[in-house]
Amino acid sequence: MKKIKRLLLKYKEVIMYLIFGVATTLVNWVVYSLLMKTSAVNMTISNAIAWFTAVVFAYITNKLFVFESKSWNVAEVWKEVVKFFGARIATGVVEIGGLPLLYYIGVKQSLFGVEGFVAKILVSVIVVILNYVFSKIFVFNKRINKHVLYRKIKGKWLAGAAVLICGLVTHGYILTNKISYHDDSVNYFGVGTTFESGRWALGLIQKFLTKIDFFNYSSSWWNGLLSILLVAVCAMILSELFQIKHTGYAVLVGVLLISFPAMTSLFAYMFTAPYYMFAVLLMISAVYMTVKYSYGFLPAIIMMGFSMGIYQTYFGVATTLFVLILVSDAETRNFIENIKEAFKYLLTLLGGILCYFLGNTICIRNFHVTLLDYQGINDMADVTVKSLIGSVKNAYIGFLQPILGEFCGISNQKAVRILYLAVYLMVGVLVLRRLCKRGMELWNRIYFFVLCCLIPLSISIIYVMAVSDKTVIHTLMIYPYVFGLIYPIVLLEKENLKGKFWKGISVFYCTVAILLSIYYIRLDNIAYLKANYQQETATAYYTEVISQIKSTEKYNSNLPVLFYGAAGSMDDSIPILWRFDDIQLQGYSNNMHDFISYYAGKEFLELHCGYTYQEPENRETIIASENFQKMPCYPCDGSIKIIDGVVVVKWSNFEVR
Repeated sequence: MKKIKRLLLKYKEVIMYLIFGVATTLVNWVVYSLLMKTSAVNMTISNAIAWFTAVVFAYITNKLFVFESKSWNVAEVWKEVVKFFGARIATGVVEIGGLPLLYYIGVKQSLFGVEGFVAKILVSVIVVILNYVFSKIFVFNKRINKHVLYRKIKGKWLAGAAVLICGLVTHGYILTNKISYHDDSVNYFGVGTTFESGRWALGLIQKFLTKIDFFNYSSSWWNGLLSILLVAVCAMILSELFQIKHTGYAVLVGVLLISFPAMTSLFAYMFTAPYYMFAVLLMISAVYMTVKYSYGFLPAIIMMGFSMGIYQTYFGVATTLFVLILVSDAETRNFIENIKEAFKYLLTLLGGILCYFLGNTICIRNFHVTLLDYQGINDMADVTVKSLIGSVKNAYIGFLQPILGEFCGISNQKAVRILYLAVYLMVGVLVLRRLCKRGMELWNRIYFFVLCCLIPLSISIIYVMAVSDKTVIHTLMIYPYVFGLIYPIVLLEKENLKGKFWKGISVFYCTVAILLSIYYIRLDNIAYLKANYQQETATAYYTEVISQIKSTEKYNSNLPVLFYGAAGSMDDSIPILWRFDDIQLQGYSNNMHDFISYYAGKEFLELHCGYTYQEPENRETIIASENFQKMPCYPCDGSIKIIDGVVVVKWSNFEVR
């Protein structure tokens, strides 16, 4: 009882703020709801009136019960009022502007019969947090200056907060709109391919969840938000790992992690997004444990193997982080200690690979699975010296791709390639400075040089893993590239450089990182816009086809349906918006014709058009018949007809299976 009492006293201010924060929010919601329900006032004006009423209530309760400001001197009270209302105006702008912004990007859901109430709740949560910070620091507590504030607010918390806020801005569209096609349509209630693709850990997770009746759903809001929370945890661990204390750097780490286009490609596969992000978290945690604890490499090996068992390409996250840690800490140890540490990390990586292959072998034998030939999965262990040398060469070229030309959709603009070049040059300058630094022993200097040469290889290690010619590198595979953008932060934070030149370098890097982040946030949202447009267009297109099927003479719903060829391939009326051609991110790169004819057509019809059908048993017989051969291609008259009790829709003269 005494412990509870001490805790209540210790956190009294926070508890009281939460109580009256909730009360203030309720006042806001009640006033908003009443105005929306009982008056002709529009949403924006109702929101503004609700905000003003809540601010008056909040000032009184905050002064009397939360921060217990004792002064009733007119001058002091006036200062408090001005500061309080100034702070609330700032957060009011967030609330008044945030509500229609969220509404515009798709958060339109009603709750309790009130239009836009879900968006209202989201904005209110953000505003409550901001209001506490402003009230605590600027209004009712005059003793805390900005230097104390910086010490109180740790970099890792800022990095996590940056992920959450930027995550909603960047990915809010797909969180609140269900975009489902290709793999997502097929795996609406699953996690995707597992054991047969070498993703044995993902298969084990699926079996465990099925065992406890926790079935998977491709829920945009749940899966997306959970993924963003996992990224926030990753950002916090990275900030701790690299000891990032500068608030600006910490925020940039979070923003880059969540806005990098590999996250957007991941959300195209929403059904498995949180599992993949869990794999990233495992990799980062494994590195952290190896670096921070003497025997941390032991659990780290298992974590790495399990992470690769979810998605193999995230192995590059571990290789990149290990090399960055070795480079940043090279001066803190002598040569022998550095070699020992590097050898420890190398053994951990090799142990992780061994653990992955061991788990894969056990699952293949236990569940009697045959590996697919997709992306050269079968060739993963068939490495020769010649193929390895070629893969290493491709890795170094791949590292330079973002500055050489279009690369997996992340650098299709010349300005972006220039920004990447600027980041790479800054890394070169910082590395060269340390390499030429006085006092470093010769062997350590050689060791440092070798490590720097390994940075490109560690980031683009996917090229070494992709030993097969069948493997196509795409956006989802290149998440480790984001650490190349973060690397200057590690060097700048470590060096703590003084002087105008180095401060200028720091400001220049922050400017470049901000510009890249803004570009990627915009790119991500355009990708979601493209996907939404294509989904709506395909839904309307297939709805028209279904209408024609049902209008066919002698049609009934028990008849099987045969779709032959590439859907829409002969239909010139399908719109092509060339403006979307620049979007080449994995999951969003199809043009409209490809989108309509993609392999998940049947599942798409069920999910978006409410139409299901049975495929005919005599498919080949019908295709070989004279009636079928004489049919024109859709949308020509006669391209939909009933042959031998089967509804036939002939898309084209060639088959796509």
